[in-house]
Amino acid sequence: MRGDARRARIEALRATMPTGVLDVTGEAGWDPQVDWNVAAVLDGFDPGYFAPGWDGDVNGRLSSTGQLRADGGIDADVAIDDLGGRLRERPLDGDGQLRLRGSEGSGKLALVLGSSRVQAEGTVDATRMDVRAALQPLDLADLLPTAGGHLQGTVRLHGARATPDLAAELDGNGLQWDGYTIGRLGIHGALPWRGSGGELRVEGDTLQA
Repeated sequence: MRGDARRARIEALRATMPTGVLDVTGEAGWDPQVDWNVAAVLDGFDPGYFAPGWDGDVNGRLSSTGQLRADGGIDADVAIDDLGGRLRERPLDGDGQLRLRGSEGSGKLALVLGSSRVQAEGTVDATRMDVRAALQPLDLADLLPTAGGHLQGTVRLHGARATPDLAAELDGNGLQWDGYTIGRLGIHGALPWRGSGGELRVEGDTLQA
């Protein structure tokens, strides 16, 4: 690492563990403002060293550029590419992008973990939002060690940022988390935040709380 009182350049920073390595390069500054441009390569990286219960052998590339704004917000771009390997003994694949400009942003994510297939994308600006997710399906046990069951379908939040409308076509079965269980769950329809004309049906059985 080289630098001065205003900036530092990371020519090569390596974290080594028994399963693999994490290599970081880039630069960062803090005078006259905080900014960065960094890239990381994961080769057999084990997140379990930092997050117990999330053991794995992860490969991929991460990069980010950004800066702190004068108003205290953050402008940043983040990219995750060629994510692969295994996480919590499950095959992993994915990529994603995030663009943040203060309180506004946009992004998309495609993730495969075990039997779960999740795709999400959305935009949020000063007044409106449009966020969509597709679960094809989502196995809760893939994401949370204490959860189980499957969710499949789509959900969307759109409209005014503070009062978005909801649309969902979701079906679940065998859902469980932290002592709560639902044998079957269905959420279908659309519900506007204001006004009439919406119908959202929520049905379920074998609820234990």
